[in-house]
Amino acid sequence: MRSLQLIAGLLGVLVLGGCTVAKLSGSGPRPLLLNNPADGKFEIVRHFVVDRGSTFDFTNTAEIDALVASVIQETKADAVVNLRITVKQEVSDFFLNLITCGLANSRTWYVEGDAIRYN
Repeated sequence: MRSLQLIAGLLGVLVLGGCTVAKLSGSGPRPLLLNNPADGKFEIVRHFVVDRGSTFDFTNTAEIDALVASVIQETKADAVVNLRITVKQEVSDFFLNLITCGLANSRTWYVEGDAIRYN
């Protein structure tokens, strides 16, 4: 009986550990161009997904522009479209928060999108 309770408790921790805290995205029939660039043809240089861990950050903010700027610099792109920002608590984040009684405020930020170059 005790081993069944232990297994159920561990499964509950694993399920709760992969929670998505927030997800910000925008899409439509045309690529979402957040900075309203001039109409024109463009090519997708690369689809990217970058992540950043956040621990002991009580402002609940992340420097998304720095992550996007590094992608633009790497790919020599002109802009970024179809930007999606997701904030998750992974299993490691959950255990760190559990051990520190929530003081660590640990989470992982994922930024996904398409780097484009105008023709």
